[in-house]
Order: sequence, then structure tokens, then C-alpha cells
Amino acid sequence: MKNLINNQRIRTALIIFSFVLLPAMFAYISCPIIIQGASKGIVTGGLIVFTLLFVSSLFLGRLWCGWLCPAGGLQEI
Repeated sequence: MKNLINNQRIRTALIIFSFVLLPAMFAYISCPIIIQGASKGIVTGGLIVFTLLFVSSLFLGRLWCGWLCPAGGLQEI
């Protein structure tokens, strides 16, 4: 029981931290920046992060949605 409560506290802290970092994340994974870079043949950091998030959500399930998503932080607050 104590381990479950500890995991929930860690999850809540990660989600709220992710919510606080939302403006930086939003600017970094910005679609216009990714598209502009791709049109010039440049692989941007935002594209790499977006691809990693997409692939990890396919294989790791709820890791992003349940533990790191900034929208979840808004719901927790």
C-alpha cells in the first residue's frame, strides 16, 4: 500500500512539473518550426522529440498520457 502511495506522489509531481514546463515544450515541439525545418531539409529537435513521444506512446502505452502529459497536470491541479 505504501509503495502505491509513493508511486502516485511521484506521478503527480512529474505531471505538475510537466505542466509548469508546458510553455517551453509548446515552443519546442511547435508544428510550424518542424514544418519549416522539414521544408529546408533540416531535422529539427522538435521533430526528434515528437517522433520519440509518438513511438514511445505506441510501445509503452500510457507512459506519456499517465505520467508526463502537461494536460494531465492541469487536471491534477
